Amino acid sequence: MISGGVNSSLYTEFDQEIDNLIYTTKVLFVVAAGNNSGNVYSPGKAYNAITVGNAETKSNYATAITGNFDIADDSSYLVNSYLSNKPEIVAPGVAIGSILNSGGTDVLFVGSGTSASAPHVTGMLAQLVEKYESTINDNNYITYFKGRLMLGANSSKVNDSSHRTGDGSIFYNEQGAGFVDAVNSASTIYGWNNRIKLGLLDLNYYVNITLTSSSDYDIRAVLIFEKPENVILTSNYGNNLDLYLEDVNNQTIVSSTSTTNIHEILEGTIPANQGARLRVHRASYISSGSYMSFSCFWMYI
Repeated sequence: MISGGVNSSLYTEFDQEIDNLIYTTKVLFVVAAGNNSGNVYSPGKAYNAITVGNAETKSNYATAITGNFDIADDSSYLVNSYLSNKPEIVAPGVAIGSILNSGGTDVLFVGSGTSASAPHVTGMLAQLVEKYESTINDNNYITYFKGRLMLGANSSKVNDSSHRTGDGSIFYNEQGAGFVDAVNSASTIYGWNNRIKLGLLDLNYYVNITLTSSSDYDIRAVLIFEKPENVILTSNYGNNLDLYLEDVNNQTIVSSTSTTNIHEILEGTIPANQGARLRVHRASYISSGSYMSFSCFWMYI
């Protein structure tokens, strides 16, 4: 986990270095988003990193807030239009207590900010890795665990009406996929991981949802893909995969189709007594020998 960085509206060399590190080593890298209104600190803009925002779960150290949480006043995460939206998720970050040892004496320290939010996610990811790492190919670590994290997040727990134009109806430009939920992220998920050269990507990939029910039921689905090493930043170069939920007649129920995000997320209702499928769509041809890992999962909600 890293806390700290540079306030820039650009995708800086720090972001690039972190992306290349993650792509090469397949480590999970958690970044505090920073506390500057209107901008994510670099390397929080790194595509392959998990960037964490700040939810106001307390009014002070001793008083918890009930109901939906606001994004902390100093944590607004708007980024330039060509960048993937950040953060992916938010966690408690106001009046967080910790014990520090000073001169042999334990002292209670109360801090706020995204530096207090990111450790929650880091600890949770460590537990998810311990539980599931033996079932996952190393090449899919980034997309699998980021996918679990975002799929399990609770979008209804955060007050955020500032939806980013061009994305689906779930991912928001301050709360990401929602409030971190360890139990939900550890629940049963369905879908697959894939790793392939960009130049060999099929036009469509499908995840069939074969379960049928006598009543309508809701699912949440997420598509996560990685930024290949040193690949340039444009909407048609490793950055434009879309996600669709379709009925048995191949008609779209709901979609998530942003041109720049490195993740797509949606929620939809599958009609009673019918199956459905998720469709991952390559929006443009990508001529490159670089490999890209991507994962598409869904769960009941």
